[in-house]
Amino acid sequence: LSADVQRYVFAGHTETIRCTFDPALPFPPWPLDVGTRFHGSGDCGNVQVSGSGRITSRRRASIGGTRLQVFVIQSTLRTSGGVSSTTTDTEWFAPALRLAVRDVGSTRGSFGPFGFTSHFVRTLVSTRPR
Repeated sequence: LSADVQRYVFAGHTETIRCTFDPALPFPPWPLDVGTRFHGSGDCGNVQVSGSGRITSRRRASIGGTRLQVFVIQSTLRTSGGVSSTTTDTEWFAPALRLAVRDVGSTRGSFGPFGFTSHFVRTLVSTRPR
């Protein structure tokens, strides 16, 4: 991960945060191995960001009838400065596809006097492109 862009919309205002990571943060950490930890930090202008996580387990997943081995990666991303937030994320990464097949996360934070929360779930439904 060498750059990241996040957009938050609240109280009729959109806040865009652009970050660069130098050195780049390997995500997912490679080679994949249960117990592997990673961490890094980024420059986001008036927001500082730091992230860390680890590969917690290996399991099987079924995506559109296809069985795949996945690695479960848990991570936490924290911001401070102009926006204060904590994001927790659990991603199932399939090496055979080189992408996440499931990703669940939530964010809680504040921008000045405005608090915000978000929750997301992304699930791949097929291993075949349309």
